[in-house]
Amino acid sequence: MFLFSGACSGKRPNVPLASQQLDTCSDGAQNCGASAGKKNDRDNERTDSAKGDRDCPLNVDESKFENVKRDILWSKIKEITENDRLLDAEAAEKLVQLLQLDRTEWKIDLAGRARVADIIAATENPECLGRFIQLRGLLVLNEWLQEIHRGKPAGEVGMQLRGLPVLNEWLQEIYRGKPGEGGNPTEPDKPTEELILALLRALAKLPINLNVLQSCSIGKSVNHLRNHKDQEIQRKAKCLVEDWKKRVDAEMKSNDVSNLKRVDTAATPAKRKFISPKQSNYKAYDIGKHDDGQSIRSSKSINNLLSSSATADQLIELKALQSVLMDANAEPTKLSFPFIRYITQKFRQEIGRGGFGVVYLGDIGTGKVAVKKLSIMQNFSEATFLDEINCLIKAKHTNIVRFLGYCADTYGEYVRYEGSLVLSEVPQRLLCFEYVPNGNLQKYLEDKSHKDEWKIRYQMIRGICNGLNYLHDQRIIHLDLKPDNILLDARMDPKITDFGISRCFDEGITRVYTKNVRGTRGIIAPETIVHGEITVKSDIYGLGNIIIHLLTGRNKYDFDNWHTSIDVDGPQAKCCIDIAKRCVAFNQHERPTIGEIMQKLNEIETI
Repeated sequence: MFLFSGACSGKRPNVPLASQQLDTCSDGAQNCGASAGKKNDRDNERTDSAKGDRDCPLNVDESKFENVKRDILWSKIKEITENDRLLDAEAAEKLVQLLQLDRTEWKIDLAGRARVADIIAATENPECLGRFIQLRGLLVLNEWLQEIHRGKPAGEVGMQLRGLPVLNEWLQEIYRGKPGEGGNPTEPDKPTEELILALLRALAKLPINLNVLQSCSIGKSVNHLRNHKDQEIQRKAKCLVEDWKKRVDAEMKSNDVSNLKRVDTAATPAKRKFISPKQSNYKAYDIGKHDDGQSIRSSKSINNLLSSSATADQLIELKALQSVLMDANAEPTKLSFPFIRYITQKFRQEIGRGGFGVVYLGDIGTGKVAVKKLSIMQNFSEATFLDEINCLIKAKHTNIVRFLGYCADTYGEYVRYEGSLVLSEVPQRLLCFEYVPNGNLQKYLEDKSHKDEWKIRYQMIRGICNGLNYLHDQRIIHLDLKPDNILLDARMDPKITDFGISRCFDEGITRVYTKNVRGTRGIIAPETIVHGEITVKSDIYGLGNIIIHLLTGRNKYDFDNWHTSIDVDGPQAKCCIDIAKRCVAFNQHERPTIGEIMQKLNEIETI
């Protein structure tokens, strides 16, 4: 670590840092004259009139002071460079430390910043460049670009960043306006343009990948330069963005190959087919060929995602969403509305529709996702949206559709108002989920060819009960359990979806009452309709209806006489009939808990 408490040679004076207060007359303080740093023998002999001079400013030649600081800085940089190149990884560490002083002690002028960027651009040692990135040296460079864009003088930039992307700070300074003079970014002077070009050369040399892009907004800063007034800066910025996209493409393809190898070398379980292609228009899925029910797709559509219309920020969102999709334990990620429009091709393919929104298909290169676009009406409640997200974040189970991300943007749209088009700020609320390929249980029941497949239907009952058991353990009440809200994956395993009207109960709460009864007619529990009462037994009533559908194998049934039309037999079927009867009891106290249902199913499977 460099300490700038003294000069670099014996001939230089001891110069205080810019951040230190220069006090001329305080008791015991440094002397105001040429003998700065020495004790004043007359400190104890001051008169009251002398004390009145305590706040007098020190008469210092600021230009000489800045020259001394600059000399100190460059003497230190010379120690870690050879032929204007960094020597090794240790030199990169020391350079990052020096650049932090640009944020805390003094500002490096335009020419100095350009010189630092040229040193980075001239460095050939990969280990050295990698170390610079690892230490977050990119942030300062990006901030320099932003300073230039916003016209903020060098020396006024905040001091919160740590040690990595130094380049990022410089880029952001340039993007915001010319540092030092508050110049207009549309009319840059020669030194500013030279600094931009030097920074672009340095960025082209550094080993920047998606992980680095995620650490700061360097991609956004460079992307703005693609519309710069200077044509050479435009060209170099475009080339740099294209180069980054190629690296991203190669990285993603490499990840795909690794994932495919992982699947191919894994132990292959016994294969079994659930549905014959001759019997229905459902696909036959071989268990051993899929990872969690879906084959890992090559990124054949990734070239579209990495086209010239994709911004660097969208590439970062893409990488984040891909990571969440591949990692079952990953937390949901925030997504922007432009990115969601991008992966859905402007909401081109609708795959579902409900009372609260429309679901569209999205493609992120390594897999497909389902995007639910909520209907924003006058009575739309932000609290309801937050409640749904809260429930989804808690609901992590193999029999519950995985929640991948959300969007809560306000986006400008042209709408017609009193005969004219006006630009209106429209709130956009979207939810992103894993794509479940085999549709919902409702469509499955509509296909009469599945009527005789009791083994598959029993596995669906078991899976739905497993999912509901997890939800109730998490104190989540779904409130809209029905065949439409049960999706079927590639293995035909059920997954509970649509938490639009769900409730998350606090500890100690077992029931709530509402005046706003929502749900599907025929599915809502009687006590909810009559009294507005909501408990875990509300879900049990909906579960009973689903079990009856699967027992009869029909989309519609006679509520009073359904048990007389069941053509399946055996202990499992009899157990499920008994469970279904109890679940749809009018009196909620006669309905079993999901724990009791799970116990009955476990007992029958051990027989």
